[in-house]
Amino acid sequence: MKKSINTIALIVSIPILIMSCATSHPVTAATPQFDNTAVETSNSSENKKNKPVKTEKNNKIETTQNDQTEQKHARYQTIADEVNKQCPLKIEENTRIDSASYSPEQNEFSYHYTILESQKAHLTEDQLTVAKNASRQLIISKLKSTQALDRFRADKIIMVFTYQDEKGNTLFTIKINPDEYSSPQTENTGK
Repeated sequence: MKKSINTIALIVSIPILIMSCATSHPVTAATPQFDNTAVETSNSSENKKNKPVKTEKNNKIETTQNDQTEQKHARYQTIADEVNKQCPLKIEENTRIDSASYSPEQNEFSYHYTILESQKAHLTEDQLTVAKNASRQLIISKLKSTQALDRFRADKIIMVFTYQDEKGNTLFTIKINPDEYSSPQTENTGK
């Protein structure tokens, strides 16, 4: 029983430091090139006068929504790839990050952890529920206060954290929707 209590204490104190590490990499997706030709607003020859033209004054490059979506997918896949290059990585005495993944279909970025020296068979459902709820609150707090995740917030990424025991059994999964971590904590900062 002592081992189960120690495991729960470790789960509750699970760090999410790896998120800061992963998002601190300067990840830039390739910017689509503008071919300096006018884009027609209609196929009719009458509307050729109404073509938007790239000007030096505003120096903005317009991209289609598909280009922006592709850039977003490339950005998060690159972050996941960078994390995975470092995995598996022991981030605390009994916690290891195994991988990260990005699912464009669900707009989810996932972290997969193993709690070392733990076995689901030794934990009760109540212990797992307590650990999951406590971890969820800690993660949300950390997500809100991590400025490096501003892009995740802007892109409304769903964050998923899956924890398993050493045998690969899922202990629990925490899914955090963008509205739950969307505003950074600004306690008494006057902002």
